[in-house]
Parts: sequence; structure tokens; C-alpha cells
Amino acid sequence: MIFKRRALLRGRAYWPHIRALFFALLDRRTPWKARLVALAVVFYAVWPLDLIPDFIPWIGWLDDLVIVPLGLWLAYRLIPDHIVADAQRR
Repeated sequence: MIFKRRALLRGRAYWPHIRALFFALLDRRTPWKARLVALAVVFYAVWPLDLIPDFIPWIGWLDDLVIVPLGLWLAYRLIPDHIVADAQRR
């Protein structure tokens, strides 16, 4: 696939993928299902409120470590590879 799985385990490694996903979201060739998933992942990643608050010791961080990588994986899976490659070049 386009992104490395190990890179997704680190928090800072999300941002280049989220930016590429944002540019893929703006591309007219992207299917609507992929746009919906990409939009949800981008908003969840940058939204200051979480599904489960971070002050709850382990569970608060676990939702960020599970939801964002799964959303990135699903969005990248739904977007054709040539569109993702164009978005990563931007």
C-alpha cells in the first residue's frame, strides 16, 4: 500500500497522511464513499473533542490509536491508487 503500517503507529506520522487524504478529498475523481470516510477521518483527527475524553487514563488514548489508523486504512482502501499518488505529491 502507499503508506507504511509502522509509520502509522507513531502520532506524528499521521499528519502527512491526513494532508494527503485532505487533498484526495478535494479531487473530483474520488468516489463519494471514499469522500465520506476521508471527511470523517480528517474531521476526527483535527477536532479538539474526542469520542472518549483523554483524561480517562488508557481508554481515552486508545480511541485515537484505533479510530484514526482504521479510518486512514479504510479511506486509502476506497480511493484509487493514482488519486492517492497525486494527492501525496501535492
